[in-house]
Amino acid sequence: MSDLCSRFLNRRLLQYINYDPKVDAELYLKLKGLLEQADIDPEYYLVIDSTSDLPYDLYEPGDVAGRSPIQLLMPNGELHELSTESSIVEAIAGKRRVDIKLYYPLDFIESGRINAAISEEIVSLIHAHSLKEYKR
Repeated sequence: MSDLCSRFLNRRLLQYINYDPKVDAELYLKLKGLLEQADIDPEYYLVIDSTSDLPYDLYEPGDVAGRSPIQLLMPNGELHELSTESSIVEAIAGKRRVDIKLYYPLDFIESGRINAAISEEIVSLIHAHSLKEYKR
């Protein structure tokens, strides 16, 4: 636990790769097994985290969520909802973006503190994943 605290305090953060649970589940299981073999607790050092963003949540009349539309006052005095007047807002309206990352302790892996064969296999898996990701 003291290592995790030290990491946060000293900004020695875990490295990450993009992760798609539908495609990369096997990668996660392999990395988890290798970290366990290296006596690195994957519960703390192999973390999947996701963020999402909804740039503009489209207002739907009668919506019970309590959202109010963004209204534009037109030159003729009428009010129009923002996405009906902006093609940019219309393009992003209601589209949720999700970013999922798999975090791992690269410094542990490359430090020489774990078995070299395990370290090489982990680095090889991460490198192969990064190349695959680059080609997508």
